[in-house]
Amino acid sequence: MSAGQPVSSGQGAPTGWRTAALAALGAQVLALFLVAGYVLSKDLPNPVSGWLDAGHHFLTGILTLWWALLLGRLTLGRGVAQGEYLDRVRQALTLTFPLLTSFRGVLWGITALALAGGTSQAHPVALTALMTIWGASIIASYMGFFWLLRWSDLGPAEGSSAKWQLADWLNLSAALALGMTVINVVPITGFSVSLSQADQLVYGLSGLLDVIATLLSLQAVRLTGPNDASG
Repeated sequence: MSAGQPVSSGQGAPTGWRTAALAALGAQVLALFLVAGYVLSKDLPNPVSGWLDAGHHFLTGILTLWWALLLGRLTLGRGVAQGEYLDRVRQALTLTFPLLTSFRGVLWGITALALAGGTSQAHPVALTALMTIWGASIIASYMGFFWLLRWSDLGPAEGSSAKWQLADWLNLSAALALGMTVINVVPITGFSVSLSQADQLVYGLSGLLDVIATLLSLQAVRLTGPNDASG
């Protein structure tokens, strides 16, 4: 789609669902920024890991905001034309989200190597669940990014297949976000650091916002355009 050409259009999602999804995503972005600030406000036993954790939450907040901006346009039933500001948002997301995914993958790999070396006394079943849910959530998050960009490239009218792929990954992401919330709030004995009640409240509320925002986004995506999976 070149600059100046008509933007591919389709049927937008119902206003109520679209507004609810965008409001939840906005709350999630704010929560991610607040979590980043909360991490830095604490006495950090390991400053390096603390700064990495805060940076991860802050960057995730920025990328979630960009993701929400694109979703907002697409769920209006309108595409993104080359040269407009959302096209620049799309380009920025294309460059930065793979970097965030790579960072998450490296952390997952380092943790897996450490566990393979027998450095933890935690129950193996709990550790297996942790690594499985964590790894799957990294993949699902990336695929949600990928298919949103693919949908925005094709436009609402021609991108029905990409839309339904996005919906499928959002459905999985919601379940995995719930699992990650439990993991972040309930420490694994012999592996996780001890959490204060404030820690559990902050991470728990942030995780629940993630679940809610994902589910509402899923519904808004499903209700955008033709309501048939055949495309």
